[in-house]
Amino acid sequence: LRDSCERLFADLATRDAIEAAERGIWPETMWRAVEESGLARPQLPESKAGAGGSWNDAHTVLFAAGRHALPLPIAETMIGAWLLARAGLDVPQGPLALAAVREGERPRATRSNGGWRLDGIAKGVWWGDLAPHCVAVAQGESAMVMLIARDQAALTPESNLGGEPRDT
Repeated sequence: LRDSCERLFADLATRDAIEAAERGIWPETMWRAVEESGLARPQLPESKAGAGGSWNDAHTVLFAAGRHALPLPIAETMIGAWLLARAGLDVPQGPLALAAVREGERPRATRSNGGWRLDGIAKGVWWGDLAPHCVAVAQGESAMVMLIARDQAALTPESNLGGEPRDT
């Protein structure tokens, strides 16, 4: 796995691709190659859109991705997909944003029209503006894992000091 990751990521992480991502251009070709190779969710069972591996496999992928400075939400997708799978929810294809919220700032989930409504603000959402879905933990009848479609939330694009997407 390590050798496969090293070869693929070396091919993908060209100077032009990384510089384009730093200018805010989503690296679609790079993401597609990572996802099609099963490296975006190596630790999930195949029944949950994963590659059937382990968290050790995920570590191998993340280490190689970091070494090549891939401008992709691989870790966020791995964690978000794992949360969704553990909650019994379907895991969508594509990158996932992750809303890491502090206790006391957790959005509220309430029942609404046969579904759920999520209210609140999540700051510092990793890749929120670029991923089609976001995973968050909300407070409802208990702590709940929620999958939010990007077009169903108000979003303010922001970035951290390193220029990485950290949206509100």
